[in-house]
Amino acid sequence: MALGGIWSRITGGIVALGIGAAARDAIDPVLEVEKQQAWARRAVRVLDPGDAAAAEARGLAFGVNHKDDAKRHGIGQARWNTLAQLAREYPGLSELLTLLRRGDIKPDAAKQWLNYQAFSDTVADDLLKLANVKLAPSDVANAIQQDFVTDENYLPDPDWTGPPFTIPAERQPISPTQEYADEGIDKERGKVLAQLVGLPPGPVELNEMLNRGLIDEAAWLRGIREGHTKTKWAPPLKALRHPILSAIQLANAVLRGWLPRAQLQDAGSELRDRLAKTGMDVATFDRLLQLQGRPITYRQVFIGMRRGGVYDGPITDLTAPFLKSLQESDIRPEWYNLAWAQRHSLPSAFVLRRLAQDGDVSPDQTRTLLEWMGWPEFLIGAVVTSWTGGAAGAVTAGPRVKTAQTSAVTEIRSAFLIGQADETQARGWLAGIGVEQTEIDGMIPIWNVMREVPQRGLTVKQIQLAYQNLPAQWPRARALQTLQLLGLTADDAATILDE
Repeated sequence: MALGGIWSRITGGIVALGIGAAARDAIDPVLEVEKQQAWARRAVRVLDPGDAAAAEARGLAFGVNHKDDAKRHGIGQARWNTLAQLAREYPGLSELLTLLRRGDIKPDAAKQWLNYQAFSDTVADDLLKLANVKLAPSDVANAIQQDFVTDENYLPDPDWTGPPFTIPAERQPISPTQEYADEGIDKERGKVLAQLVGLPPGPVELNEMLNRGLIDEAAWLRGIREGHTKTKWAPPLKALRHPILSAIQLANAVLRGWLPRAQLQDAGSELRDRLAKTGMDVATFDRLLQLQGRPITYRQVFIGMRRGGVYDGPITDLTAPFLKSLQESDIRPEWYNLAWAQRHSLPSAFVLRRLAQDGDVSPDQTRTLLEWMGWPEFLIGAVVTSWTGGAAGAVTAGPRVKTAQTSAVTEIRSAFLIGQADETQARGWLAGIGVEQTEIDGMIPIWNVMREVPQRGLTVKQIQLAYQNLPAQWPRARALQTLQLLGLTADDAATILDE
């Protein structure tokens, strides 16, 4: 007998006997154990049709024929297909729209999936319109401000006083009004959004445009307001349109003499008033003055001192144009005296040498000029002696006398070398033209050696003149022999001597 029949008979008997509820509660656990053991011996129960369809949709077979389980519940093929379809899940609206935008599914498939999620055809068609993403209101406002899109509702303000707008040719065929409407924003609010996008130039640029006449004061104030600056700050901001001199510029003005440095100690002076506007205190500005300006070069310092200049010396002798030139440069005042000392240009060393040798400048003047030119001391004395023939302070002969003296020394040497004069005569002649005795004592031994050294030989003309003018030293026999040594024949030598 089937378990169900047995159970029915037992429960029916209990009811027939009229056993009360309390007795039934005592018997049920005993009977439950018997029922469980009976099911354990005959595990033949099938899945609920809904569970079978869900398992089929998820691919959970485990050796079970889900369609057969459904049949045992009286579910045919068509109804089984319906249950299986209902058990399947489909992407949500967001994922479905993403797949549609990427082209991974077609619009018909997307609509069918929406139908599977219980959306009607009408609702599905409306939902699929969401695949076309609209610009965000902030993006539309930016596009209007940057003139990529426009329509008559968003033209520039009629009270604009600046340069005219130019309309670019690359505007996009998108209606800002429609884009706003799709987001639930009417055109009035859309215009407000468009006006809120972007910032005007900053206060500095606005001031500059106002100074140049590019905008008027109303446009300037509007720029301040649209820049999110509180309008109560507008008056002091507009005052900034007029620049002031910086502390560095004031320091340069003092250095160049345009503003007296003494004004730094006067609280009511122009310098103190301008300095206060920079925010720098007097002590710091005084230090800044020390940092401004430059010295002259170290070479100029050296030359200036050589020429009698003094560091931080008096400037009363400076001419007004010269002083003004120094003041308007960036040279500091303590170097002015040294700069003034070297105002003159000096002749070159070649010109100075000629002046010294011609006697146009004295040895003392030559020394001074060489010092002013920056020559080292150890050279100055030697150069003065070389150029003038004596040390500074000595009386020397003029250049013409020195030239004549040099020519005479050459003639005396020639006469001595050919034997026309002896040593006594040569010494007397040299002393007579002003040659110092120490120089004579040095030259005569040298000339004696030159007499003994074989000469290069006289020319034919020189031998002829020696024979005619110095017969004692050059007798006819010596002259003929010497001419023949030069390659002449005896007859030719004789002819030359007799001419």
